[in-house]
Amino acid sequence: NTVSINNLSQCLVSNPLIREYYADDSVVFMISDYTGGYQDWSGQKAKGPQQGHYGDRSKITGAHERMFFWIKNKYIFVFDSINLNENTDDNVISSHWQFLKGDADHNFRRL
Repeated sequence: NTVSINNLSQCLVSNPLIREYYADDSVVFMISDYTGGYQDWSGQKAKGPQQGHYGDRSKITGAHERMFFWIKNKYIFVFDSINLNENTDDNVISSHWQFLKGDADHNFRRL
């Protein structure tokens, strides 16, 4: 899963920082910070962004904090907090979940 602003991608040279992490047999808890900003990679060359040719849209500076709490075999809670520099009402914040191809099975009786 990732969060995007105006369908821009996270900057390729910046990764989230894991601030807190705990795991045992029954739970996992993590807090991460991403502060790299968001930009348009749609115009990049096949050799990668280091070759230039970025898209036409302006990049946006901002930060994304995520808290992730997993009670194994039961629930996953994800809390996202977005802080944009120079935020306007025109900005659209989206959460994109990526899943592998195939059927998804949700057994609600196990919850």
